[in-house]
Amino acid sequence: VHSLTWDELCKAPAAPLQFQRFSFNHPLYIMFTSGTTGLPKGIVHSTGGTLLQHRKEHVLHSDVRPGDVMSWYTNTAWMMYHWFISGLASHAAVVLYDGAAIVKRKDKDDVGILWRMAEDAGVTHFGTSPRYLAALMEAGYEPGHQHDLSALRSVLSAGSPVSAEQYDWLYSAVKRDMIFASISGGTEIMGCFVLGSPLHPVRRGEITCKGLGLAVDVLDERGASIIGRKGDLVCTEPFPSAPLTFWGENGDARYHAAYFEARPGIWTHGDLAEQTIRNTVIIYGRSDTTLKPGGVRIGTAEIYRVIDAQPEIQDSIVFGYPADGDEDIVLCVVMKDGMPMDELLIKRIRAEIRQNASPRHVPRRIFQVGAVPYTLNGKKVEGAAKATATGAPVKNVGSIINPECLAEYAALMQGS
Repeated sequence: VHSLTWDELCKAPAAPLQFQRFSFNHPLYIMFTSGTTGLPKGIVHSTGGTLLQHRKEHVLHSDVRPGDVMSWYTNTAWMMYHWFISGLASHAAVVLYDGAAIVKRKDKDDVGILWRMAEDAGVTHFGTSPRYLAALMEAGYEPGHQHDLSALRSVLSAGSPVSAEQYDWLYSAVKRDMIFASISGGTEIMGCFVLGSPLHPVRRGEITCKGLGLAVDVLDERGASIIGRKGDLVCTEPFPSAPLTFWGENGDARYHAAYFEARPGIWTHGDLAEQTIRNTVIIYGRSDTTLKPGGVRIGTAEIYRVIDAQPEIQDSIVFGYPADGDEDIVLCVVMKDGMPMDELLIKRIRAEIRQNASPRHVPRRIFQVGAVPYTLNGKKVEGAAKATATGAPVKNVGSIINPECLAEYAALMQGS
């Protein structure tokens, strides 16, 4: 592949830009999924579908206007990089950052680098993730009290569910007069099924609305639309940003098997979700990491919400473990330096999960581990932890940024 350094590009003589026209379905990207639940899938996306989806989401859902400044802490391997770069099509500027979101210093961690950038650049739309928000909350950092964020109109978050407590923190520690939008979709559609809106109220712990022009629904095992109960997030009609195919051999067959095998003609996205009577949506986690104690489906997000509030715990991961025809919930926690995991803490964790989630959410087994497996773009890999603990092969080990930590999970259940 021919490439140029930045200096070489700047020294090249100027020439008029020449644009070549392509059809709507001309391939634009081959984007690989994160590999949280299996081998990454190479998904071929169309030029027209991607552009149409992004323009809709930016202008109509995110209120991006000409002259706005967008930023998102991401990398080129995550679809959010390409999503926010498309802000150029709405005549907005984009701010790129290369480096760590939290910089290690000798005295203490520098958690404010992205907010200094936002202040200096006059960022209007600040993109982030729940994991980053949790780190700021833990550090006691309040960006709105330490920076001039007068230009900021919206904060957006993607990658995993945002807890209700994080909604509260954003409006108290960042800015009261703004739109917070938790958005959810994926690499598969290069956009969002559910996201924010400048016209609707923001409700803590809930995603504001379904994407315009998308027949998004939540179905139960009968295929019936349900409200107020957990089910599968689906799209019942075709949409422009659907993939063209999967890259590689038998791409069409693998594509249809991944999203249409469960319900012919209906896109089954793989998220456990609930739609409310307010037409908002709650995402509980991936369907393939859904816990099923007693045969009842529950989401991991409800457990993580409780664990993230524990001051002694640095990180955690939850998965189901087969047990006598049923499934036990296994919770693994990473303790902060100098913090012990004793019986008092275990009892408190179980009591708070019982109170704030339900008795079904209470972990049967709780272990202390040294690290949690993550993908390159910061997603927990529950499937890999479960596979290792049960002695099954880990198919997506190449997608895990710290696969060495899995050795500890192999010994968890021995003698327990």
